[in-house]
Amino acid sequence: MKASVDDLQTRTSELVNAAQGGEIIIIERDGEAVAELRPTPKKKKEMSDEEWRALVAKVYAEMEPVWRSMPQVDTDSGRFLEEDRF
Repeated sequence: MKASVDDLQTRTSELVNAAQGGEIIIIERDGEAVAELRPTPKKKKEMSDEEWRALVAKVYAEMEPVWRSMPQVDTDSGRFLEEDRF
């Protein structure tokens, strides 16, 4: 949707409601776009400690078979990486 600066002054509530509904309004001055009125991004809901623990448990349960399928090594991987640096 396009609106002039004059429209913005006279129809502010209508244009803000349109933006709140998801529309992007291009504001024009003398036929040239100078600004946009758009909806703000949805705020992400913070997880509670319980929700976080449940997510971690779910991811761990999904990844455990993958981790178990990886080859096991008899050496200390930290030492292996240290040796590889030199």
